[in-house]
Amino acid sequence: MVGTAGHPCPLLEMPPPPGAAARSSAPPPAPPPWSRLPDRKFRFPVADAHYVCHYLEGDTVLARSSELHVLVEELRLPRPDLSVLPGHEVAVGAEVMFRCTITQPSTGCFLYLEGQIRAQLFPREQGSYNFSLVQKGDRGRYSCQCFIFNAPAEWSAVSNTLDLAVRDYTLCNAVRLALAAGLLLLLGLMVAEAAWSRDQ
Repeated sequence: MVGTAGHPCPLLEMPPPPGAAARSSAPPPAPPPWSRLPDRKFRFPVADAHYVCHYLEGDTVLARSSELHVLVEELRLPRPDLSVLPGHEVAVGAEVMFRCTITQPSTGCFLYLEGQIRAQLFPREQGSYNFSLVQKGDRGRYSCQCFIFNAPAEWSAVSNTLDLAVRDYTLCNAVRLALAAGLLLLLGLMVAEAAWSRDQ
């Protein structure tokens, strides 16, 4: 996989497939300025640029990604604090309120759910975001980030993270009732057996 930018930037290249080095007579490339992470992820210094990546088989491009614009900005605002009510563990169908608190006035804030591309915008007047009737799909790790629309915009660092667990207590209660009914049935059979033994 090769990553390129709209202007000079670090080059990302996946290691060649087994046997490819033996078929190539070109000298080995210089060590890249990035570190490889699991799951085809890379860490390297970025510039304010447009990035793309593509798959190579030999010198043939098999597939190319969409363009990604990375905007590099200094984080000038104080780090916000994220809290959740009524707590970190709620039942399916409950109402949950996230609050992103920052000391800087007149800011907007985004609520992030890890693994999701879209972010939720906190209402500017309230500084909180409400979930009504949460579902299991709402569970996960949340964080928030605040900004001011200046020219250019100013951002804060990302807040602390919070894990929200959504439990289906209806299913748990049904299992408990079934176990209780089974236990009562077993006790009834034992009492009936004991009474029958006395009569014999």
